[in-house]
Amino acid sequence: VGEIAPSTSPSTCLYGIKNPFEIKDLIFKYQEEYAEAPYLKRIAKTVEEKPGAIKGMRYCPFCGSKLEVEGARFCPSCGKEVLKA
Repeated sequence: VGEIAPSTSPSTCLYGIKNPFEIKDLIFKYQEEYAEAPYLKRIAKTVEEKPGAIKGMRYCPFCGSKLEVEGARFCPSCGKEVLKA
């Protein structure tokens, strides 16, 4: 169970996060900006339930597509700008 698929688990593309609970803080900080992102509530829930489960995952928070390019600024699938922490 090394990789989590976007269809079964939420993720985001926040780079440089060392502590999984920092993601939850960032979600609340940028919640207005990401109001249309359907994955935010599920990300926060995943952080609470399994803090290590999201480590190293890189998916678009808007459409759930996998971000394969390191440091990508825009999602190749939906074209929206992704947050870079």
